[in-house]
Amino acid sequence: MQIFYTKNNNTLMINFSNLPITKTENFYNYTLLFNYDKLVGINIFNFENTFNLATGIIWPQNDLLNWIKSLTNIDFNSDITKHFVIVEVCDCEPISKTHLHKCIVSDGKSKYNIICGASNVKKGLKTVLAKVDTILPNGKYITSGQVMGFQSDGMLCSYKELNLPSNKLGVIEVDNNSKVGDEFLPVYKL
Repeated sequence: MQIFYTKNNNTLMINFSNLPITKTENFYNYTLLFNYDKLVGINIFNFENTFNLATGIIWPQNDLLNWIKSLTNIDFNSDITKHFVIVEVCDCEPISKTHLHKCIVSDGKSKYNIICGASNVKKGLKTVLAKVDTILPNGKYITSGQVMGFQSDGMLCSYKELNLPSNKLGVIEVDNNSKVGDEFLPVYKL
């Protein structure tokens, strides 16, 4: 599940699945989004009247999940997956005649092939991986595919791509004390 808040529109957008939307049900301050009969998302309007949240990715807090459950009668507490994970770059090689790097990153359990164009990516760096099937705050959907003939299974993220305040360029450099495999957003909040 991914939760995004857009302050300009005062709308909370929740994605449970990346299936296409085939029908909607509109209510006073929210819309349920369906793929046929399966609930795949909710848009909640005038959200700031209920919660005070920062723009960007919202970590699903218990009070928020309980409020959503009261709308949908669905318990999402057991359905939270890790989409933005702290990883370590195990290997990083430049791709000839490009600004890109072919990287292998690890979340402590699995390794991922990632093609990255950030100038600060290097072996040993702890950073943030957006896994396949993740949706970024700008709506970009992360897929698995080929880049310059190399397999890429996710994306290493910058602060800008996660809509987080920072003037730093390149991928996020996570503190070395952070644990590989942990969800990034709770670590960032601390």
